[in-house]
Amino acid sequence: MPWLLTVALAVHAATLPAAAPSFALLAEQITRQGGVVHGHLADGLDARGLRGLFARGDIDAGEPLLALAPDSFLGACSADADDHERGLKPFERLILALLREVKAGGASPHAIYLATLPEHVELLRDWSERELSWLQCERLVAAAVSQRKHHERTFHRLDGFLAPLYEDAAERWRAFSWAESIVRSRALGYDSEGQSHLWLL
Repeated sequence: MPWLLTVALAVHAATLPAAAPSFALLAEQITRQGGVVHGHLADGLDARGLRGLFARGDIDAGEPLLALAPDSFLGACSADADDHERGLKPFERLILALLREVKAGGASPHAIYLATLPEHVELLRDWSERELSWLQCERLVAAAVSQRKHHERTFHRLDGFLAPLYEDAAERWRAFSWAESIVRSRALGYDSEGQSHLWLL
């Protein structure tokens, strides 16, 4: 994967914890690690109170907005599984990697990034049956049902891996559900040389 990632200007916005660090802190860390952050990028709130990245000035077409140095972000590759996690998909191993970093707290090299993540990401699977009926679209309702089933199957596949991190079953389910929603909504994937890669950005 090229180390330079040119990202779209429209960045997914989600409600963040009130105490989340500013984007400036994260940008400083990215730069310190050898990455690049366009000087006109900044975080902020839109009219609905949702936080996201915004352009504070002109940006030329094709100009890179964000470049991350190798090994500076969380990722999973189908070729990297050790014996303990062999058989798990990159999606599943990225969920585990995220939760392990969360448990590491301030000792994690990704602590500043982790602190910017939303406490909740509402997905289609979270809609009630009544809300789904308002869509009047069988395809979207089927997608919501599929998401719910995949969510439950993935939890059962990872439960044994999560137990050392979270002894309480209810806490384990909550932590997994959060991490799964983060990976589902924020991870980018690509295939290279017959291997699947997934990166959390």
